[in-house]
Amino acid sequence: MQSKKERYKRLCQEYERVHERDVAKITELQQRMQESPRFGRQEDVYQQIRRKSRSKSRTTIERSERKERSKSKSKDKKMQSQSSKSLRNSRLY
Repeated sequence: MQSKKERYKRLCQEYERVHERDVAKITELQQRMQESPRFGRQEDVYQQIRRKSRSKSRTTIERSERKERSKSKSKDKKMQSQSSKSLRNSRLY
């Protein structure tokens, strides 16, 4: 029983050591990335790309909406012309 507890304690200590080491590595990498001049520029480029893609999607959405509106308008015109034709025909008889 004692050996299991000791083994568990040892494993816990090792895990904590490894975890602390990993956290230290991660923080060091983050600091290095923030300090490097390229990182800031890359972020700006990424934001520009996102902005462009957003504007493109907006324009495509607007274009599709315009198409839908024009389709509905043309349908309305067709319906009106058909109804007026039928009215004219009914007057003739």
